[in-house]
Amino acid sequence: VKGIANFENADEFSSYLNRTPDYADTIAVELFLVDRNKKSGQVDDTKTNSKSTFTPAEVERDFDTHIRSEKVEKPSILKASGNLLFYSSELRDKTKIVSTSSAGDLNVTAEIPGSGRMLLDEASRNLVTLHNRNLVGYDVDGKPTKKWISKLNRTEDTNVVKARMQNGSLYVLLGNRINNREPCPIHPISVNKKRATVECKDIYYPTDPTNIDTIYTVIKLHPGTGKNLGMKSFVGPRAQTNIYFSSEEVYITYADRVRGGKITLDFALTRGKD
Repeated sequence: VKGIANFENADEFSSYLNRTPDYADTIAVELFLVDRNKKSGQVDDTKTNSKSTFTPAEVERDFDTHIRSEKVEKPSILKASGNLLFYSSELRDKTKIVSTSSAGDLNVTAEIPGSGRMLLDEASRNLVTLHNRNLVGYDVDGKPTKKWISKLNRTEDTNVVKARMQNGSLYVLLGNRINNREPCPIHPISVNKKRATVECKDIYYPTDPTNIDTIYTVIKLHPGTGKNLGMKSFVGPRAQTNIYFSSEEVYITYADRVRGGKITLDFALTRGKD
């Protein structure tokens, strides 16, 4: 793919870090997207796209709301399925399952330990809770039963940036601060005690060097078992990278720092000629 490449090894990654610029002016450009194969649901190879028009504010607002777009489930502290409500209380550090009747009565039928944002796959009745240190999957078709746990690698400073449930699969975007001495491989997460490894060759970067401090990994998990179904990783600046999940694709944009003189020169050589 033009403008995008993957690292061969840690030495090449370190060399790239040494070549990244530090300019004052910033412009936003689209880097690439991770395409979801519509037939198998597997994460496909990266490819360029120039039609995205969303803004950072729209991305964050989507992430924080309970409103669901078609086929895309977003995290929130309140979920509903049929006559059941799932409510996560940070004050009590518990998630309550509440049954509603036609008369409007509410009854707490069960509790799940821990609080946090949730994702619910209504078709399979699998509930996933997001916490600072782990992700936990429950079967809530009847009495809630914990099915799997996925732990974040705190040694490598892994955190959950975003998460979505779509088309029966769980997509989690993880962020890891780059270790300049040993940038790769990384091990951002373990699922059911099995560590997921991102090799150097699996990390993509823009061939035109830009400021980076974070390795982002999109991982696809089975909501019922927590099984790792595929990963893609890319680098970007933590404060200037935006990710948007649609029902079919994951879009990534980053801010590219360039000299003000270069912008003026580019304009003069193109549109400025008119």
